[in-house]
Amino acid sequence: MKKTIPYLTALCLILTVFAFVSCGEGEPSGAALPSGVAEPSGADALPEPTATAEPATEEELRGAIGTLGDQGEDLILKGKYYERLYSMDLFAEEDYIALAQVYGNQGDWERQRLMLSKVLRLYPCEEYADQVSGIVVRKDGGDERAASLAAQLMTALEQQDAGAVRALTETQEWRQEMLGELAGLMNRIQYRTETDVIQIAADGISSEIVWRSGADKIFFYRSDAIETAVGTGLCGEEGYEGPVEVSFYDKDGNALQTYRGTMKDQVCVGQITVIYQGKEYTGQLDESGRTLEEQPKNVAAEGGVCYVYDSGKKTYLYQQNVTAEDFRIDAAYLGLPEYAEWR
Repeated sequence: MKKTIPYLTALCLILTVFAFVSCGEGEPSGAALPSGVAEPSGADALPEPTATAEPATEEELRGAIGTLGDQGEDLILKGKYYERLYSMDLFAEEDYIALAQVYGNQGDWERQRLMLSKVLRLYPCEEYADQVSGIVVRKDGGDERAASLAAQLMTALEQQDAGAVRALTETQEWRQEMLGELAGLMNRIQYRTETDVIQIAADGISSEIVWRSGADKIFFYRSDAIETAVGTGLCGEEGYEGPVEVSFYDKDGNALQTYRGTMKDQVCVGQITVIYQGKEYTGQLDESGRTLEEQPKNVAAEGGVCYVYDSGKKTYLYQQNVTAEDFRIDAAYLGLPEYAEWR
């Protein structure tokens, strides 16, 4: 019998190769999976990453705070975690200070001042009072309520209407927006536009408002339990330069006196005019602010200096307890405020 095994074996080999090639046709190109590895599907798929749980307990919150910095997202989270501790009534003295610092770093000066005022009430001390008083709350034209109040204030100051300024500063709206209801503590507000800067310092009893306009003109208002003053002047690089005017009123709004003069090198020079009890007096000053007026013997004998006379030279005004050598009329004597922009 003839042997057929080699022929059948060859035929099977050919068919096997053909089947292998046929199965490979039409398959998508790409790298094959390693031997023994299957694509995950269904229950075998990889789990989605889960978000880290938010700290909830006091220990977790304080631990998280300890890992955070003072900028960007860290600062936001630090404030959030401190506020959560506060809402849980878990605040200690140092936590109030820390959260106030967070608000300050965020530029939220109103909340910084409010948080410091809370720690001051709970732990009264001069240090905390000074910190509250030292905060400058900054506002701008984007704050509609502040912008409206500032516009009313500037109109009254331009008109040198002390009564209108006083009425405005006694409104509830002014107290809420500009003072934050912190009576008894010095509050500092700076309102700024592209051309104007208004600085307000008030404690609910006394106040001083200084507006520096774009034309470098100073308008100011000052009030306490005794008297009120309003005034204007041009402000140069070294202080007041040029014409100035300051008027004083009693607590009931009655006029007391008005000064008009010209400032140069920090003193009043040339002619000075004083309106006192409805009567006008004038006098001459030298380049150092000292009076050039003749001194009545009785005034000099009593230790005073005469600096203005009425038009008939019959009556005069004088300053007590000073010598002619030491007496000079400068910005402080006239009641002009020192101006320095708060930083």
